[in-house]
Amino acid sequence: MDRIEYNSINDIIDEYKSKVSMVKIHSDLGYVVNVHKKFLADFPKEKIESLSMKEYLISREYGAGSNKSFCRRIRYELDEMGHMGNVRFDVFGIYWNNGTTLSLSASLQKKFNNDYDEAFKYIKRQISELLIAFDENDFEAIERVDLNKSFKYKLLMVYYPNEVFPVCTISTLNGYCDHFGVAYSTKEEPIYRNVELVRVKNSFKEIKDWTNFEVMRLLDWMWRNNIYLRENDSVKIEKTSRKMTNAYNVTNEEVDASEDEEFYIQKQINNSITSEIINQNFVYTAKPEDRIEIKDNDSTKRVVAYPRDPQKRINALMRAGFTCEYNPKHESFISKKTNKRYMETHHLIPLEYWKAFKNSLDVEANIVCLCSNCHNEVHYGKYASNIIDSLYKKREKELMDAGVFIDEEDLMKMYGVINRYVTNVETISVDEKSSKENITV
Repeated sequence: MDRIEYNSINDIIDEYKSKVSMVKIHSDLGYVVNVHKKFLADFPKEKIESLSMKEYLISREYGAGSNKSFCRRIRYELDEMGHMGNVRFDVFGIYWNNGTTLSLSASLQKKFNNDYDEAFKYIKRQISELLIAFDENDFEAIERVDLNKSFKYKLLMVYYPNEVFPVCTISTLNGYCDHFGVAYSTKEEPIYRNVELVRVKNSFKEIKDWTNFEVMRLLDWMWRNNIYLRENDSVKIEKTSRKMTNAYNVTNEEVDASEDEEFYIQKQINNSITSEIINQNFVYTAKPEDRIEIKDNDSTKRVVAYPRDPQKRINALMRAGFTCEYNPKHESFISKKTNKRYMETHHLIPLEYWKAFKNSLDVEANIVCLCSNCHNEVHYGKYASNIIDSLYKKREKELMDAGVFIDEEDLMKMYGVINRYVTNVETISVDEKSSKENITV
């Protein structure tokens, strides 16, 4: 079929209305609105965290599980609202395999082995984080949510039908953009072009009052008939017009403030630590801790760093037994104050990024014990990624238990940003920085 291009959305709409039954479209819309309303009544956002596994699990038509479960209704009952494609049940993370065997997706099996309860808690937390991220207009947080993409976007369109375009698969999303004349980059997270479709739809007065479902049907018809709206200035993606949180936008001032806070805390520890304190037994069970909300000093315009608890640093040293967590065989001198090997502590996820997380980063799960050489390698070394990779794998599960969710790629990005800023700070030499960041014990 030859490609057909139109300059005007009006011409496309006229052709569309002459070829399809608008009565059928409106009838389908009525059905979608009805089942969607019932679903939200049964599964409001506030209920996600308290869902039981029975309420969640998808199953075949015959076999274990409920045919009114959360996932089954997402997949089948709300299919007209937005098709997820030919997906397998493992997109939901946990499911009844062949209707009889409780199973995890490959990625969750790797993380949790056969601990179905912990895996299910993790899935619910990820769903909650997704909805919170959208509420806060934080697209980068949406990108970090650890859910199958098709499932992720189905959830967003279900809970935000007016803001999110009803499309789950990347290929269909790209096709809609192509036919609607919307420029995009495949390197971007799909959420950007998804909401851009909504923005473009709302920019046309002819279809501004149509529901996203109705426009989706229009785009389906355009796709089937190889009809394209020519790209023009009114529908080009303009990122600068979007409001979104950049979780990695850490300034030089924030890094400097964080380092100054480190220096202050380390002086406190140096003055207070004793052999009696460090010889106490310390047992840590990871759990989420509330993030402290801080504001910059309005009178001095000074950036305020996230506060640190000195005791948690001492706890981290004790639980590691004053050994390097990257390599326990690394040697160090004996501290004259503690009679233990000299070690330093380090926040694996740098505290400069506290705004990107719902819960506190100043927790023992995020504080590692390192020898001086490894600590400085992390900050200034050529092979820092080797240490970060090892520490992340050791702490990933504990961080999740502490309500801190991050994948390794995002963590590496953070260190890339931090290293760039550190090398650009001219007022403090590397040796002086190193002494500031060390905890002398």
